[in-house]
Amino acid sequence: NMSVHERIKYVSKENICKNCLNAHKGVCRSNLTCRICNSKTHNTMLHQGQTTAETLGDQAAPIKPHKSDGSINSAQNSSGYVETNPEHLLTASISYNSQQKSVILSTAYIYVRSENERYKLRCLLDSASASCLPSNRACNLLNLKREPFKTYITGIGGNSQEIKARVKINISNEEETYSRNCEFLIVPRITSLIPSQKINISNIEIPNHVKLADPNFCIPGKIDMLIGSDIFFDLLKADKIRLANGNLILQESELGYVVSGKLPTEVTSNYCCVAVETNLDNAIKEFFEIESFPTDSFDSTKSEEEKFCEEHFLKTHSRTKSGRYIVSLPMKENADSVLGFSRENAVKRLNGIWNKLNKNNTLATLYKAFLQEYLDLGPMQQIIDEDNTKSCYISHHCIYKPEKTTTPLRVVFDASAKTSTDQSLNSILLNGGSIQDDLFSLVTRFRTHKYAFSADIQKMYRQILVEPSQRYLQRIVWKETNNSPIKIYELNTVTYGTVSAPFLAMRVLKALADAEHQDFPEAAKIISRDMYMDDILSGAASL
Repeated sequence: NMSVHERIKYVSKENICKNCLNAHKGVCRSNLTCRICNSKTHNTMLHQGQTTAETLGDQAAPIKPHKSDGSINSAQNSSGYVETNPEHLLTASISYNSQQKSVILSTAYIYVRSENERYKLRCLLDSASASCLPSNRACNLLNLKREPFKTYITGIGGNSQEIKARVKINISNEEETYSRNCEFLIVPRITSLIPSQKINISNIEIPNHVKLADPNFCIPGKIDMLIGSDIFFDLLKADKIRLANGNLILQESELGYVVSGKLPTEVTSNYCCVAVETNLDNAIKEFFEIESFPTDSFDSTKSEEEKFCEEHFLKTHSRTKSGRYIVSLPMKENADSVLGFSRENAVKRLNGIWNKLNKNNTLATLYKAFLQEYLDLGPMQQIIDEDNTKSCYISHHCIYKPEKTTTPLRVVFDASAKTSTDQSLNSILLNGGSIQDDLFSLVTRFRTHKYAFSADIQKMYRQILVEPSQRYLQRIVWKETNNSPIKIYELNTVTYGTVSAPFLAMRVLKALADAEHQDFPEAAKIISRDMYMDDILSGAASL
């Protein structure tokens, strides 16, 4: 909430661009202009004319400049790749407090007996309702026998609700001095939380001898039943107590004292407006991608990031003697220097995982077996001497699907987990985009084959090695039991969960097809044309 003068002083002190409010060197490449005077020399938030931004400043969110030394908003590397922020956002918000009257509706706890147990349910007392209603959730909890019964109930504004069943329920108070058998019409849901927000009753003194029917009447809670006029007045007793200058009434009932009335409540209202100015280049690119036929080439619409990733792959990839590919992770220049510490957070996540595994022996066995296979097959290796303070530790968790017979559990690596600098591995990696044919073309071509087949590449990502000098960015922590010492491991292969993994895997397949085309022309053609991620959909006109 700075004044215009204070903002200009702050921007100058922090060496921030007065136009785009980012910290960068050289000429500003942003197309932003002041919304008041259309000048490119300053941002709207720094305008000093008669119509100043101070009016907005009293309500706007604070300016949060983004440093560009290897950061996400602006980065340039030796190959000339420049990433710019495709959108400009201006956010304004306003907040104010107001006094309103909160109406307290009569709620109470009743006791309902099922076949084997006695349940305590929260109900709403409504003398204007012609029927008693339980929610579908309450009926499921009580496991009551439902009787088919079709009718309609009509509420405010003539809105009707179809009723398909009814039940008979015995309700009582806590002491069971009051008990009634009632017929209830089942509805999916009674109402939203009552009250809608917490009510301050610190200034209300409730007499000591009063036992409330709902001690939590001032706290938002679910409603399981609605008690209508069938038995509403049968519940009431004679005593009535007025509090808060007569605005609050405690009405005695068979269930205890029921609270109703109204109290003043302070309400905070927040309004936010976000204006987004989208880069025209992105809009044109999306237009051509939507309007073009799927077989058209989209090379002309590739982003600068996608072009850079292609050039980076061609310059850095290699093959081992056994034919396995080694790739380099495409990153922004000096981007790894902005990563902070991540080991502590990874250890915390690991301890949380073991709290879950300790409760499920099957899950623990599968989790350990998965990572042991990772270790045995080579995609992961233990690091004995930890001497790299720049290492990035990736947190991991599991996805468990017991219905799957082949892989019921899969460990997922969270490369989007933020480090101490609020940056993550995924935030510094580049996404090369899709280089495969779209699904429409693939399926259409697949349907033309007289003889068709499908296949997939087993553990595709694990077949591709990552440049050894970059593997310190793919470290994890693990321990065999909850009380075992923590060990450090390095992931040697392309890791799913990183934003660059799909591009690198697809690009390696294309490179493999190009390299082996002379020896295996038909196979190379299928890999180049009929792959969708790790699946193959292909065929031929004859066997």
